[in-house]
Amino acid sequence: MRPISLCRGLVGEIQGYSTEDGPGIRTTVFLMGCPLRCRWCSNPEFLKPEPVQLNFSGKIRTAGRWMSPEELTASLLRDKVFYEESGGGVTFSGGEAGMQTEFVCQCMTLLHQEGVHVCLDTSGCVKSADFSRLLQQTDLVLYDLKAADPALHEELTGLGNAAILANLALLGQSRVPWRLRLVLVPGCNDSRDDIRKRLELAAAQQNAPMEVDVLLYHELGRGKYKALGRAYPLESVPSFDPGLENWIRCECRRLGLSLGRYR
Repeated sequence: MRPISLCRGLVGEIQGYSTEDGPGIRTTVFLMGCPLRCRWCSNPEFLKPEPVQLNFSGKIRTAGRWMSPEELTASLLRDKVFYEESGGGVTFSGGEAGMQTEFVCQCMTLLHQEGVHVCLDTSGCVKSADFSRLLQQTDLVLYDLKAADPALHEELTGLGNAAILANLALLGQSRVPWRLRLVLVPGCNDSRDDIRKRLELAAAQQNAPMEVDVLLYHELGRGKYKALGRAYPLESVPSFDPGLENWIRCECRRLGLSLGRYR
């Protein structure tokens, strides 16, 4: 009999049948707590490291439930057949999954014992010791690089990117497969100069990304801000540069990178 862990994690949501957070059919585990405050965040209910309530026109929903690694793993394994048939698995996201490193690592260990592929979706805003631990456990990293310029990064997220770039270097020195994610928001972080710098940072790593995925800004999280009693932080977002996709594709080709998703 395996010993029961005393560790607990605060889980915001468990989303099944996900096809956007790694290969195959996956379950994405959104964990509570994030050190960043991105202006375009589409999951504001996961920012605080505590349970929060959302009020959708009188219907109350709570985000945040304490779970043990064993409890969460048992829930995730219910869909194991879908992972096996599709080449999928489990993705840990947030919030920032690295804020609950011990819990995530224990869950990853249990999932690996069952032969389940695990993925880490991260901003990289994690203590280097914690990030190193996570790299030892995960099969794939989705690395969301929000801005290359430190001042711009701080303006858009509330924090600089020194730790993020340091962890990018750790990822680049590892053998863990990873994908670069660029969430682009018109008027915020879609300047060609900063995008080029982010691509160059990725291409300079010894362990370069498998592909670059571009995730275009959307307003799907707007209703959540209202449910939290908060004003939506972005208004009157301009349209995307119609030539941006082709330009990014050319830049990737120039740097020896492959463009994956663009949507």
